Amino acid sequence: MRSNTTVSGIAVALVPVRQTLAALLIDLGRYDNAIDTLHASLGGDDPNRNLYMNFKGNGWAYFGLTQAYERKGIENLTPDQRRDYDSARKRLAEYCPPGSDACALSLDRM
Repeated sequence: MRSNTTVSGIAVALVPVRQTLAALLIDLGRYDNAIDTLHASLGGDDPNRNLYMNFKGNGWAYFGLTQAYERKGIENLTPDQRRDYDSARKRLAEYCPPGSDACALSLDRM
């Protein structure tokens, strides 16, 4: 997902670096690294997180988390990972309701 904007009249593309990195890590099978990267994108529970760099409402990050956990294998998750997976699915459903055509999510668009 890339957005275009202008800075001083010059068009620039804003690329979500952590999302893109996480998508690549998932493709490489490095699921734990992808999960850590996506949590960094969301800012974790740090009340002092940089709101310009960490966005709690990032539906793409929640999608990436679900993908990383599913590819890792739901049956292989620790209880904490399972809670994180369930939470990510719940948050993702807030942005992209199941069965809705509102979101066409895929890793190559992340």
